[in-house]
Amino acid sequence: MSIAEEPRTPRAFAPDDPSIVEEPLAAAEPEAAAPETAAPTAEAGGLARPTLADLGQRGLRWGALLVSALTGAAALGIAAWFARLVSAALVREDWVGWTALVLLLVAAFAALMLLLRELVGFSRLNRLNRIRADVVKAVAERDPKRERKAALRLAGLYARRPEQSWSVRRFREHARDVHDAGELLALADREMVAPLDREARRFITRAAKRVATVTAMSPWR
Repeated sequence: MSIAEEPRTPRAFAPDDPSIVEEPLAAAEPEAAAPETAAPTAEAGGLARPTLADLGQRGLRWGALLVSALTGAAALGIAAWFARLVSAALVREDWVGWTALVLLLVAAFAALMLLLRELVGFSRLNRLNRIRADVVKAVAERDPKRERKAALRLAGLYARRPEQSWSVRRFREHARDVHDAGELLALADREMVAPLDREARRFITRAAKRVATVTAMSPWR
């Protein structure tokens, strides 16, 4: 049977008493907390909970593989069927064979024209990028010669459009009197580019109103 200890009575002490020893609690707390924080880390390293991204990246996606394989097989079957149909039609020497030959020639011609149109479009984009680069360099360097060259190239680009002929003519009439750096491109923007911007804004506004009207009148909302 243990004897009950008497409660400790309050004592008075001086702060500068050398017998008082201050325990380094601040230094001991991180050391004591280190094992506690290391334990969850080890536990997390051994028993890490997988996330949705980890579950999505684990293994092959068999559903996508199945759909891809079936799509490829269907496309191959359709291509083989079409090839047999065309070859059988071309072998015949009656109107069926000639019709198939004419249709194939028309399809090849249409594909060639589409390819040429895409190539022309890419060449136009390259030309626009070169003109834009010249304009940026002229504005940055404030070179009147480079600016005039870029402005004339811009005028040559818009001169091919019939609706821009009057704007290009006005620009060329006033371009002779402009000699300050930056003013020629400002004139080109005001005379040739600004009308196109206004027309583009009107077109976008009409399209937005049309879409809003169709959306408001649509029963599937």
